[in-house]
Amino acid sequence: MVLRKLREIVQQGPADVQIGKKGIYEGVLKEIDRRLKEKGVVKVRIHKSALKVEKMDRKAFAKKVAELVNAILLDVRGRTFVLYRHEDFVKAIEEGKIGDNLLTRLTEGGGGRRGYGYGSRSTRRSSHQESS
Repeated sequence: MVLRKLREIVQQGPADVQIGKKGIYEGVLKEIDRRLKEKGVVKVRIHKSALKVEKMDRKAFAKKVAELVNAILLDVRGRTFVLYRHEDFVKAIEEGKIGDNLLTRLTEGGGGRRGYGYGSRSTRRSSHQESS
């Protein structure tokens, strides 16, 4: 349940790391590892050129990266995937690197885009119209 909510939250934003024509190399792995240590979760985008260089399909590519950085592969959507490392995620929460809003949503069951603090479109429109 918590992992599903975590995946929903991560899917909304842009990719944290992009893997390009160099493919999987030490610099990219270090950056993914650094972000996992910082936040516990990272969203990675694979460019088409990286798939050609590594000669793999997107799912095998994502599994290989997850294995190399010792993370759990949460989700693969198109050429974007989400990695998670439990102990680093818990540590990031304890150190306050992940905001209370995220922690509250994970523990109290908020979900979806509307629960992310932006409000639904209809809510935004109605509040805007009232103030005009």
